[in-house]
Amino acid sequence: MTEITAFQPLEAFVKMIPLNMYAFAALLLVFLVALFNFDIGAMKTHEKRAMQTGHVVDPLKNTMSAEMEENALINKNGQMKHLLIPIVVLVLSTVDDAINWIFSNRRNSNHSHYV
Repeated sequence: MTEITAFQPLEAFVKMIPLNMYAFAALLLVFLVALFNFDIGAMKTHEKRAMQTGHVVDPLKNTMSAEMEENALINKNGQMKHLLIPIVVLVLSTVDDAINWIFSNRRNSNHSHYV
């Protein structure tokens, strides 16, 4: 079995991507729930109550005061782009930073095998 120290840092990062399937599955589930309005378990109960009564919190529990619920801002103009734009910016900025880091370390490394 090869140890992780046998790989270059970027190579180790790329080899570990398949090990993050839980994160990929969670992101896929978020988009599927949002896209198909697929409510699961307790989320289904609370979504149904919010649609029927307008209460976004359970009135039987003291988790949010009535005053806070009345003053809560509700955006009725929400769109899919409001979810996607921050995610795309995060991914692009992360990739950009990784590329900049790789090239800046190559210039400063004097052809060292380790960054």
